[in-house]
Amino acid sequence: MPSNEGIVFFMIQFNKIAKIYNRKYVLKDINLSFKKNKTHVFIGSSGSGKTTLLKLLAGIITPDQGELQVFGHEDLRSKDYLSKLGYVVQEGGLFPHLSARKNILLSLKNSPMKPKEKNEALIHFTRLVHLNEYLLDKYPHELSGGQKQRVGLIRALIRNPEILLLDEPLGALDPIVRADLQTELKDIFQSLNKTVFFVTHDMNEGAFFGDSITLLDNGLVIQNGTFEELVRKPKNDFVTKFIKSQLSHRLVQELAHAP
Repeated sequence: MPSNEGIVFFMIQFNKIAKIYNRKYVLKDINLSFKKNKTHVFIGSSGSGKTTLLKLLAGIITPDQGELQVFGHEDLRSKDYLSKLGYVVQEGGLFPHLSARKNILLSLKNSPMKPKEKNEALIHFTRLVHLNEYLLDKYPHELSGGQKQRVGLIRALIRNPEILLLDEPLGALDPIVRADLQTELKDIFQSLNKTVFFVTHDMNEGAFFGDSITLLDNGLVIQNGTFEELVRKPKNDFVTKFIKSQLSHRLVQELAHAP
């Protein structure tokens, strides 16, 4: 009987995916495969297609061409698939008329969990993301950007999703808060062993989080691989130019020639 040793099984597969808006391709001929329990970064400038990829994974939109499978699911709008997702957007996407606590617990509305179990989960994840518990009774307008982002993260995590989708979750934060939350998020991803898709336009952030990085431009995948592969083995001049535009030339050269 043949051994499976050394074979890599990809759990998320984009096969010739295309998306069209107003007769224009916003994604074209996307062929990608991703491993489970890793953090995958979609990066590119505005309009490159990175958020469209995330929306496909979230079941918000469907491809016009091609096939997309996630953990064997082909219908990404089914209740079974959607129950496996956690979705985080900038500033958490909170309902302004609900307290932080109610925003979070809303995601457990149809959960079979008992009230005591819901509260225990709420406290657990509140502590995990380092949010002060007294802030749970505050409304979104009473919270800072970093606090709102933590609430949004709790709301996504409390359902114990298999897949976590984050659409530029740190983009609106000031540099110090952003740096702190980056470190906390990376620790959370590693400790919970989730499959994460992270959209950003910041190569520094992509390098920090990504086990893999997918660089897009005008709806096309320019290169997919590790940060080191993008630096040391760029597919074309666009890759090098994109990296150099965000990292210092000296740092890029050091990375490219590091052992």
